[in-house]
Amino acid sequence: MDVIQITTEPASGSAGSATATAFSPMLSGLVYKVVLRYGGSPPATTNVKLSDSNDPANESIVNVTGNAEIVLYPRRAMTNSAGTNLTFNGTQIVPTPYPLHGSLRLSLSASNPGVTVSATVYLLRG
Repeated sequence: MDVIQITTEPASGSAGSATATAFSPMLSGLVYKVVLRYGGSPPATTNVKLSDSNDPANESIVNVTGNAEIVLYPRRAMTNSAGTNLTFNGTQIVPTPYPLHGSLRLSLSASNPGVTVSATVYLLRG
């Protein structure tokens, strides 16, 4: 397992709408765990997204709003060849980690100037 940390530069813009972005080096594997930590004074409206910059569907691995440090184990629904979610019993999805083959993109929006976010990503290398 690899542990990667990405931190944005301080957000720029006006209060409540400041933004920042950061990219990791090229990576490949499955995202197992993500820890988000904030620097500065983020408002409760702060939105953080983490995605694979090479994903043509631009699917978010993490998409959270708030200002509390958080530990996440992001999973998506496994699908069949027709794109239908697979379930255990007709209602509970079969979860699978997010695949990654590219740079992680960490973005911060709807925040205050000077706020940063750090994402510590635990990656199962493939």
